[in-house]
Amino acid sequence: MWKRFHRTLRCPVCVNQLELTVFQCSARQLQDDHLTAAREKGLLNSEFNQYVDEGVLLCDECRLWFPISSGLPILLTYKTRLHDRFLADFSEQLSRLELRRFNLPHGEPVTGEQFVLESFSKEWVEYKYDGVLWEANYQDLEQRFLREMNPSAQEQINLNFLEVGCGLGITTYLAQKNYCVDAVGVDLSHSVLQASKHYKENPFLHFVQASVFHLPFEKISFASVYSRGVLHHTFSTYEAFKSLSSYCRPGGCLYLWVYGKRSIDDNHFRVAAYSLESVLRPILSERPDSTYSKVLLALMALGYLGLNKLRRIQDPRVQTYDFGRAVHAARDRFTPKYAHRHESTEISEWFKELGFTDVEIVDWKVMPTVEQDDYRRNIGVRGRRLQNAAPE
Repeated sequence: MWKRFHRTLRCPVCVNQLELTVFQCSARQLQDDHLTAAREKGLLNSEFNQYVDEGVLLCDECRLWFPISSGLPILLTYKTRLHDRFLADFSEQLSRLELRRFNLPHGEPVTGEQFVLESFSKEWVEYKYDGVLWEANYQDLEQRFLREMNPSAQEQINLNFLEVGCGLGITTYLAQKNYCVDAVGVDLSHSVLQASKHYKENPFLHFVQASVFHLPFEKISFASVYSRGVLHHTFSTYEAFKSLSSYCRPGGCLYLWVYGKRSIDDNHFRVAAYSLESVLRPILSERPDSTYSKVLLALMALGYLGLNKLRRIQDPRVQTYDFGRAVHAARDRFTPKYAHRHESTEISEWFKELGFTDVEIVDWKVMPTVEQDDYRRNIGVRGRRLQNAAPE
């Protein structure tokens, strides 16, 4: 965690400012373009290159402390295995602190959240940053992202950027690269630890482990808010969206992509696939790592390999699946506890209800060819918060 970033963070329970205590900190050698950008933004000072590898964040109001582990602030409202590991690794440093009046967070996860955390942590733990994500290379992902964002909102985007459900941090990185802003990526799963490690040399990239229902920031504090392929995996897409939207400032831009109804009824194949999903997901989601589940996912992966081959015949830009990627695709489809589907009009109404204008359903035809079919079946919507609108 870049040391200056702690001033942006808030307690996820009471939204109070947090006090930073550093265990391990290092001065990073920064690239010339990062130094130039920092100088132009008036950020370059003796603290700018300071990176906190290990430490704690204290909330004096709630009497809670939150770990910073391998550079990642863990701002969940409940304990996970990363907390236990931190306690074991830094017991000596912790014993020196006056922590007797502080406790680790001891709340309960939102409905279904513990399962989502564990499931998606396992799904991405072995990713290698090899230039491909699903069937698209990073160049196509970058073009998709730029076309998702509203070009007329350039001035707002250039202030700061928040991605919720950032996973491995690739889109958060693309936002920082293209808009030269402080870009913040939040994810519930432990995959965000990989993002924090992989991008730790960029002083304008910041990653946090947190829940969309308890984000550790001030409300209406981000000029651009983005979430893609995530909120439909919560217990309620609407409630998650309502929480997310409250962090977009007046005049700011919000983008949301979720599963659409056409992903399950677009043709006979998809109707059959959804029928299979409806039967298998309740079983696989209960024990995704059982031998039975692994065998079923391996069999379904063979179908994904065949589908990928057909797509590559239709479009040479589609990246090749190996068996591991095919299993990953099957796991992503069949093991999540929740996978809600929505209509574009429904999502548009949510935007308007929560104080957004200039609401647009993004046209799938403007996407890179490798993304068009997926985009056609699902929903991307963007809007701008009204200047006089305030979150509930």
